[in-house]
Amino acid sequence: MAKAFEAIMTIMLLFLCGFIIYKKNWVTQETMAFLSKFIVLVAVPAMLINSLTSMFSHEQLLELLPLLPMPLIMQICLYYLSYLIAVLLKVRQGRRGTFAMMGAISNTLFIGLPISMILFGEECLPGVMLTFLSSTLVCWTLGISGLMKDGTILSGIAMEKLSLWKRSKKFLLNPPILGLIIGLALSLLNIKLPTPVINTLAYIGSMVTPLSMLYTGMYLATMNWKDMMPDKDTLAVFFIRFLLAPLLMYFSIGLTRQLGGVISKVTSDVLIIQVAACVMTQSALLTIECKGDGVFATRAVALSNLVFLAVLPLYLYLLA
Repeated sequence: MAKAFEAIMTIMLLFLCGFIIYKKNWVTQETMAFLSKFIVLVAVPAMLINSLTSMFSHEQLLELLPLLPMPLIMQICLYYLSYLIAVLLKVRQGRRGTFAMMGAISNTLFIGLPISMILFGEECLPGVMLTFLSSTLVCWTLGISGLMKDGTILSGIAMEKLSLWKRSKKFLLNPPILGLIIGLALSLLNIKLPTPVINTLAYIGSMVTPLSMLYTGMYLATMNWKDMMPDKDTLAVFFIRFLLAPLLMYFSIGLTRQLGGVISKVTSDVLIIQVAACVMTQSALLTIECKGDGVFATRAVALSNLVFLAVLPLYLYLLA
């Protein structure tokens, strides 16, 4: 529990650093625009390639892939369920895609991974990898599509109508998706990159989490304090993130076992902890990049870290 608290506090301190940097006028709007593009278009692809090629061997990835459909289908269902809840709660247009993405996708690496390592040791890695892969796929397909739709509604600029081929090409040439595809291919084909390339990818990829949190802190500095008060939409995201998501994963694991799937106790516990973690840090940055409701996303990201710290002991008690 102490380590979990330390991880949350690290995030909050990075938020604070970004906040102070902005208040000191050390950055401009152009600087923030560069940071967001660098993170999304350069650092995230580097992180994906490095993670997939360094965390798992060819054999381990082959063993994991048959289990991937379960968390992937679960998170797709959670995304659409979150969107349905947004409609039922009459979440305003221009916020529903952001709402669904934050409800469906958790902070699997920076928060979920260290907490799982503390609780389960290296046995947690298969579960972490499964949620990482499924979250990444949902984020850069359904998630980013929903954010772009929100941005279109709020900006009033109509999305360009593309043919199926052009849409597919645009999706496949998206840098994060390219990073995911390249990382999977390199790992499955057991191709080892030269050491200088690996080191470069590792250095650049390691910037994703700290830069995202610094950016979020900078954006927090542009907000009024009253904007940080949680509204009903933010509370609904927390209901999905901290109650509905782990319950849905619990029942998905049970159904998989009934259908003959083999999931160890450790892996099942890790899957539940992973999907119950706080809102993905990059959600706020991606929402702002897509011209969506950045205030709503930033508030949810910041506050969800505190809520997760409060509910984590309950998860640990129930799993024990």
